[in-house]
Amino acid sequence: MDRVQFNNQWAFAAEPYKGKVRFVVYANKAEVVCRIESVKNIQQFLKALEARIFKGRLQLNKTSTKINVEVKGEKVGSVSLKEFKTMLQVIAV
Repeated sequence: MDRVQFNNQWAFAAEPYKGKVRFVVYANKAEVVCRIESVKNIQQFLKALEARIFKGRLQLNKTSTKINVEVKGEKVGSVSLKEFKTMLQVIAV
């Protein structure tokens, strides 16, 4: 699993988990929040022009060019849409 490093503190990763996708946010190399979602829901999220997925501590907010990652309502970083899709392909979604 490759991590996308946002800055010195925050990082983001996606990994396979029992036929689903597990999204993880790390702070200072320690896992602080994760969310498990079905492949179907992630595909629907990616099809929308702008969308938000998940409620709770971890949220992903899609714009036309990137995915913003929020933890507890605070944006901790963003991933280009292309890089996000590549992350999913690597884990065979």
